[in-house]
Amino acid sequence: MQADLFLDLFKKLEQLVKDKYTGNGKRFESPVVNFSNSREGREFKEDLDTIREIRNLLVHLPMTNGQYPIEPSEEVIKTLMEIIEKIEHPLKAMDFAIKIENIMKAKLDDLAFSIMKKMEDNGYTHVPIIDEGKLYGVFSKSTIFSYMIAHNCKGIHLDMKIGDFIDILPVEKHRNEYYEFAPKDALYIEIRELFEKTYQRNNRRLAVVFLTSDGKPDGWLQGMITPWDVLRIGEK
Repeated sequence: MQADLFLDLFKKLEQLVKDKYTGNGKRFESPVVNFSNSREGREFKEDLDTIREIRNLLVHLPMTNGQYPIEPSEEVIKTLMEIIEKIEHPLKAMDFAIKIENIMKAKLDDLAFSIMKKMEDNGYTHVPIIDEGKLYGVFSKSTIFSYMIAHNCKGIHLDMKIGDFIDILPVEKHRNEYYEFAPKDALYIEIRELFEKTYQRNNRRLAVVFLTSDGKPDGWLQGMITPWDVLRIGEK
């Protein structure tokens, strides 16, 4: 019976969120409610509210001739199973990040114009500067702008190297944007929250989240995530 399967799945959901999300909410509140109000569960909140209502009807309304008063639809069962699957196997940041081997990178001795041409041809806005496997800084379109402002629109020439911009390459030197770092095993929800908080940083835009071996700026670079990567996942 669909109802029995639904109730079994709901019990599994309860146990799962109880194990993973203890300590949230009030003492006697449902663990499913706690989960649906958490940052991890808010994307499921509407579905979970419906699922809880169905569960309450099945549990509290009397049966008639051994039959439940309502029968959950296959779509509801499918939704419940999908929620359980996502809780058991949450999306990791590295699952949708641009991995290190696919990142367009640059070195300090690369010709700046050559890098700029590749950026323009491929639609890239930010290029990590890598030194011995670690992030030294970022070369972006705003790097050129900042350099020109600092030098009164003088000093740009075709044989300039990335290293000529060395004073404004470090991530902390970017005035209009900022960068975050997260460990390579971070979850999608954690990265999404970083981008959602971008407007709290005095009008500075979060340009890229870099994933490193330990989540620190001096860790080994593993991948990078842009706002478009998060948006792409959110639309699926």
